[in-house]
Order: sequence, then C-alpha cells, then structure tokens
Amino acid sequence: MKKIILISVVAVVALTFLFYVFCLNHIEVNEIGVVRHSLTGKLDYQTNVGWYVTSPFTSVMNLYTGPKWIQLQPPGPWGSGGALMRLKIDQIPQYIQTFGFKPIAHNQYYVMAGYLVSNKTNQFFEILP
Repeated sequence: MKKIILISVVAVVALTFLFYVFCLNHIEVNEIGVVRHSLTGKLDYQTNVGWYVTSPFTSVMNLYTGPKWIQLQPPGPWGSGGALMRLKIDQIPQYIQTFGFKPIAHNQYYVMAGYLVSNKTNQFFEILP
C-alpha cells in the first residue's frame, strides 16, 4: 500500500513538473513576447532576450520588431519596388487591439505591405530610410 502511494505521489509531482516544462518560451533578439492570460485576458510583454516560464493558462506570441524588407513588385529599371519597415514597439498594445492577438504574428508581412501600398501615415509602422 505504501508503495502505491509513493508511486502515485512521484507520478503527480513528475506530471506537474512536465506540465510546467512545456510552458517554456524563448525570446530572440529583435523580438517581443506578447503573453495573453486566458483566464483574465491581461496582456504582458517579455522584452528581454532569454527563456521564460509561463503559466499553463497563457498564450505566447513572438512579434518580430526588427526591420523587414517589404517587396511590393519585382525590382526593375523603375526602382526597387519596396521599403524597409519596422513595427513601432510603443504601439504594440494598440496594434493588438486593432488586429487581434493570434493573426498578427503570421500576417505581419501582409499588414505592413498593405500600409505601404496605401501611402497613409500610420501609427504602427515606421518606414526606414
């Protein structure tokens, strides 16, 4: 009986440990981790490079904040057909409110290209020289 209780306790501790081990995420240079708590809806930001342990009840999305070359058309004799753009770090909360949480990491290139084509000044991106 004691052996079964010991095995059960060890199994529960091991499963709890593994549950939290799988809640690791890594932030690279030129990235910001946006953490959304599913229970409260609160957003947190991971701004330093390194490993983070998060709660199992969170979703983490990495946003690339470095410059990206947005190509609109093939280069030719008329010019390069694109621009170097970057996401403004101070505008990330408004960016998430506008475009949502999950889709922005995957569609960031297309959102940037849309702003570049529209020729409007925008609050989320800056065009680098």
